[in-house]
Amino acid sequence: MSFLAVIFLYAPPDFANEQINHGQMADIQEYSNLKEYSDIVIKKADKGSAVVVWGLDEYRKEAYRQLKDDDVYEKFLDNPINKVVALIDEKLHNYAREGKITQANLKYLKGENLNLGRFYLLPKIHKSLVDVPGRPVVSNCGTPTERISEFVDYHINPIVKVLPTVLSDTSDFLRRLDELGHIPEGAIFGTIDLVGLYPHTSQRRLG
Repeated sequence: MSFLAVIFLYAPPDFANEQINHGQMADIQEYSNLKEYSDIVIKKADKGSAVVVWGLDEYRKEAYRQLKDDDVYEKFLDNPINKVVALIDEKLHNYAREGKITQANLKYLKGENLNLGRFYLLPKIHKSLVDVPGRPVVSNCGTPTERISEFVDYHINPIVKVLPTVLSDTSDFLRRLDELGHIPEGAIFGTIDLVGLYPHTSQRRLG
């Protein structure tokens, strides 16, 4: 099977006030033991609170399907980390010389013990339980741009929050609906679902 199981975390409403019986403890131990299997991948579902057990072969099949998209990904024959670090260091030192960042900023943003990002998938079981599609994620932890991203986010976030075109979450959306007041009869609300938004965003245009 391409989709082995969907496991919902055991958390009844009064869980904190209950004593876990032997059967429940056995279930929890069984779930914990799944981590020892080398032929499965355990991930949190892309949406909702489910924990998904994915067959390793199917996980790899979906990962390779996405990574083979030449319009999105470029294959390197060797590890480019040193070139990436050198390029970023050059940019940061230029910004420091121009007075755009301080020496303290420079030291922090350069980081240390840097590596490439880690690609992984989150199972989109809300889309299909057969040939489960995956949402591609690249972990930025420990990469040359991790601290730069944090720095930019810190400084740009106050500006983004006041933009009228930005919705922070569902609560913000509902609040803005209330602020609309009377909605004319026959008004139509529309939404757009973009497929592969982040993978297909032009890096050159962002730069």
